[in-house]
Amino acid sequence: MCRLKMRNNVSELVPRPVYLQRIAPFMRTPVVKVLIGSRRVGKSYILLQLMRHIEAEEKDANIIYII
Repeated sequence: MCRLKMRNNVSELVPRPVYLQRIAPFMRTPVVKVLIGSRRVGKSYILLQLMRHIEAEEKDANIIYII
């Protein structure tokens, strides 16, 4: 039986620069953004990477993340 090892450490995220580049033009606009996709494809991890990206650009950014 094959078992997958789950990575719970956020520092081990695989960078997704293509997705971030496609989402970046729509950031900081008043339009609501929605990431859709199948289960377990990485939507939450892309959001975490977006949060890191915003925090790197703006140290005093107000980000609310609800699990």
